[in-house]
Amino acid sequence: MNWDMNMEKSEVWSYAHEDESEVINRVKKCNISYRVLGKSDRSAMPLGNGELCTSVWTEDNGDICFYLSRSDALTELDRTVKLGMVRLPFTPNPFMNGNYEQTLNIGDGYIIFRGKGTKIKMFVDPKADQIVLKGGFDVETTVTISYFTWRDRPLRFQSEFGYPSSVWESPDVVREEDGSILFYHRNGANIIAETASAQEVEEIIRELPDFLTDRIFGGCIVLKNGNVQEGKNLQSCTKELQLQIFTESMQGSEEDFTERLFRKRKQQDTDHVEKRCRDFWNSYWEKSYIFVENDTPAEVEMDKSVLEEAKEPQECSCQCDSPVTMAYILTKFMFKCCNGGTFPILYNGMLFNLCPGKGQHFNSKNFGIVCTAPPEEITSECNPDERSWCTEHLWQNDDPTDNPGGALKNLVYRLRKGLKDAFGDREYILSGRGSYKWNTDVAVKMDVEDFEKYLKSASVDKCTHTEQTIKQYEQAVDLYNGDFLLQWTDIHWIATLNT
Repeated sequence: MNWDMNMEKSEVWSYAHEDESEVINRVKKCNISYRVLGKSDRSAMPLGNGELCTSVWTEDNGDICFYLSRSDALTELDRTVKLGMVRLPFTPNPFMNGNYEQTLNIGDGYIIFRGKGTKIKMFVDPKADQIVLKGGFDVETTVTISYFTWRDRPLRFQSEFGYPSSVWESPDVVREEDGSILFYHRNGANIIAETASAQEVEEIIRELPDFLTDRIFGGCIVLKNGNVQEGKNLQSCTKELQLQIFTESMQGSEEDFTERLFRKRKQQDTDHVEKRCRDFWNSYWEKSYIFVENDTPAEVEMDKSVLEEAKEPQECSCQCDSPVTMAYILTKFMFKCCNGGTFPILYNGMLFNLCPGKGQHFNSKNFGIVCTAPPEEITSECNPDERSWCTEHLWQNDDPTDNPGGALKNLVYRLRKGLKDAFGDREYILSGRGSYKWNTDVAVKMDVEDFEKYLKSASVDKCTHTEQTIKQYEQAVDLYNGDFLLQWTDIHWIATLNT
């Protein structure tokens, strides 16, 4: 099939099963190359096989860095988190002094790094959940593989709209195992019962799917001819680099997890990983595609305050002249990297979400800046596990008349959370028999009611009791300590009352 259409000044072609080499060549025109070292994960390139994904960048000191992600890495709090981060320093470093190029080969599905006397290719194996780096150096080079996790202590959920759970996430485990670095997270007590209670579905809790109990996820890092250093690093002095990272996620015991992971280690090879990637991605691109010509870049108004936060090099090269084709191909590539895993593609970043910038958390007021600015030090408090679900925008656009029962439950949930955050962990609002009521054991005194009472009383006494009127106004003024519900002024009805 071959068809074309004219859309104003653009020409669009769609092909299917016609000329494989022509299709792949046109896809590869969208390959992206960097020749200036990056500064942070904002320069990351994506790779994935549907379940296992990685975000890859090279920092200005010449270290190759990448995050590890899986769709089924679910913690006690039902958060989809990273498996961790890996860093590769080299001595001598082949990527310094202008000897650097990093290319994302979209057509064949791998990243290649070129430096002085150096070529390294990175793959996510489409037939196994392993990441492979293979390459060589002209001179003996000391390669260090450093694994890092920020979940090194018990953690509670951190988010602007996070549920105030009593559940804590357990810390990760990192240790040496049979000449490799073994790392994993094992879930403790989880949030399922609390969530069922908050949503008032305790009576059907046994019918709810449980993907969290005994969930354990992680991997092991194997470096050919590498020696373990300090229990969390691998090091080798070599002219040949061969690094494998095997990953796994399951519900079971630590023994079963380790046994399954090391069985993968014995079974998986690196000899044909490049061919497997090329066959997988070539087949994908040949199924369907759209190429556009003669379109021009659109002029988009940008927020200068956000642009000022962009610190990454703006240099990159690509042979594709069509902005529409490039956007389509790159988006389709990222979707395929994340599509087909145990769980669906996630909103807002898929499995390629990055660390919040400026050491801040995402919220409804700073998202653009925090998403653009480079991250500071990655810590247990601020790390790439965080993602913004834009709850504030979904709530504001919700029409309660479409689902009044659901809207009421959402409102009560938010009110309960706000009350507990402000006044402590008590049951302020009780539910039963299809209704809600205030817990009469909790005494309530509202300054806004007293404020309105004094104003009303002053208005009544205004003509006959001047001194009494002044006293009422003074009492009202004494109660005024600022705007109404200042911390929630992003909610429409509160902003209206304040105005």
